[in-house]
Amino acid sequence: MAALSIILLVNATREPALAGGRAPFPAGWKLLPILETIGGLAGFILLLETLGFLLSIAVLTAFLLRVVEREGWGTTLLVAVGNAGALYIIFKVLLGVSLPKNTFGF
Repeated sequence: MAALSIILLVNATREPALAGGRAPFPAGWKLLPILETIGGLAGFILLLETLGFLLSIAVLTAFLLRVVEREGWGTTLLVAVGNAGALYIIFKVLLGVSLPKNTFGF
């Protein structure tokens, strides 16, 4: 899948603009949210072992809402905490899946 994704990405960047005059892949400033999202996911991966799942997913959600989507702090914090709590309930409580923990045990 990764190889196919790379091939599709390369083809999309090499194609001329579509018949409607729209480029198939964003360029310039329109590319910034994509790069911010990829950076946020990379940060999530790097912090997962140190912070554990709950804090890492809360930080990722807050980053995506505040930086990428430009939401206010109230909405960002409410959704980040709610998302982490909902994912904990779904995976840990209902499904019994072991989530990565931090040094404090959560």
